[in-house]
Amino acid sequence: MPAINIRGLSTHFRTPRGVVRAVQDVSFSVGAGRTLGIVGESGCGKSVLSRSILRLVPEPPGIRAGGEVLFEGRDLQRLDESALRDIRGSAIAMIFQDPMTSLNPVLTIGRQIGEVLERHLAYNRSKARTRAVELLETVGVQCGPKRLDEYPHQLSGGMRQRVTIAMALACRPRLLIADEPTTALDATVQMQILILLKRLQRETGMAMIFISHDLGAVASVADEIAVMYAGRIVEKAPRADLFESMRMPYTQALLRARPDLDAPPHMRLGALEGRPPDLARIPEGCAFAPRCSHADAHCRIGAPPLRADGGHSFACWKPIDHALPAEPVRANGDDGSPKP
Repeated sequence: MPAINIRGLSTHFRTPRGVVRAVQDVSFSVGAGRTLGIVGESGCGKSVLSRSILRLVPEPPGIRAGGEVLFEGRDLQRLDESALRDIRGSAIAMIFQDPMTSLNPVLTIGRQIGEVLERHLAYNRSKARTRAVELLETVGVQCGPKRLDEYPHQLSGGMRQRVTIAMALACRPRLLIADEPTTALDATVQMQILILLKRLQRETGMAMIFISHDLGAVASVADEIAVMYAGRIVEKAPRADLFESMRMPYTQALLRARPDLDAPPHMRLGALEGRPPDLARIPEGCAFAPRCSHADAHCRIGAPPLRADGGHSFACWKPIDHALPAEPVRANGDDGSPKP
């Protein structure tokens, strides 16, 4: 049974320019102990999707335009706010892109972790403080008792992100949503965070939705990958299948846009031409057609449905029909952790 099953989820925004269709008819499921990676350019709807799952999109201007979010037999879209608060931070936890926006600057680290434990597990302050030290040590923050009395601005970016991970894992959630958790970190700290997330997942058995614009980071942690463009999932497949036989020209363009230091200097970066569409004025037909070298007149008339070919789904009238080498993307090591 999936830890979470999302069916036809859509989130729109009312703006002076019209209705922005930020997430449109998205469906997927994630099983316990499994990771779904969601990848795409900035503005494709990834973060709105993550917030829509937990109903963190303000209404208005946000509009729940349809769909179901089934978690352990309950539709989160239909729960009252009190029931949702019981789930957020306990059964389902979230790591945000910028820890400085998710940590309270005027509360100590210990107080912030303690609030989670007191709210969801009914710990007293003394027990919460002891458990907070254990959680910080679990995520690699040394000198736990000293750190508890520090404020977010006193920590490095990597330390702050580890604190947010400790808060997210405090109640041993069954589902973790990680929204661009390594974007603002340097390469070494990024890898440390990815290895940490996979280790904690193996230890707890939680399901994970990992969101990033970086195909390499997603390939390091995901069992299955969904590619988003213009608010929709346009390709979804098991990790190995996606990189060995990708079908969407957009996925191919994302892969070629990754820096490859082993390539000759003039071939190290393939630019993805054009810009994503305005989600208030999505063009007729395939939204990627104006940027796609494969597109023809048919692509500009009708929007392609997401169709399945075995375990591989894609939305394209002119899919790629040849395999691409997977060398630019690093897969997991033999123990399931990202390769350094």
